[in-house]
Amino acid sequence: MKAEKKQQQILEVAEEIFARKGFSAATVREIAEGVNIKTPALYYHFRSKEEIFNSLVTERYAELRLKVLKPIRQEPDARRKLQLMIELLIDFWAVHPRLPRLLAQQVLWGPPANVTDSKILANVLVPMFDELIESLSAGELEKAGLRDVDVTTLVFNVFGMTTFYFFVGQVLTVLTGRESFSPDSITMLKREIEEMVFEGIEQRDD
Repeated sequence: MKAEKKQQQILEVAEEIFARKGFSAATVREIAEGVNIKTPALYYHFRSKEEIFNSLVTERYAELRLKVLKPIRQEPDARRKLQLMIELLIDFWAVHPRLPRLLAQQVLWGPPANVTDSKILANVLVPMFDELIESLSAGELEKAGLRDVDVTTLVFNVFGMTTFYFFVGQVLTVLTGRESFSPDSITMLKREIEEMVFEGIEQRDD
């Protein structure tokens, strides 16, 4: 149990450092110092920086599947399913606010050759999007009083709106003077994104 707790501490510190500096600039020594251990002691838990990164991505995705994707799949009503997609994604990013920046850095600027794109693209983003898209269908949306929109684009837009807020959250705090990640701000974010999404896809009598 003590070893597992230390591994979690290492992953939490690594997440912050990877998000702030990028994978290439981060060092194992820096991660070890963040956990108050010597570098050789860190190698007792993880063999390399690559293993730390891959373990972090794998663990976060497992959590996302449990807390976000599973409840969405289990919800039978399309309207409520879309609400859950917005709310649960925001809740997940609120717990891991650095993760969107970490993912964006690796996808946009690319990892080094020994950390393949598949670790994030094929093993995280592709299956996540597949599950979100498969959970909705145009027929279900119409039955729920929503327009027959392209589900792939809808899911991509919802993901983008919920993720980008946390990617630039610190900038928003500076610009607005309001703590972007406070409970009140998170509640307002959910409400406003839901209003924008449903206003755009509600069926209307022309």
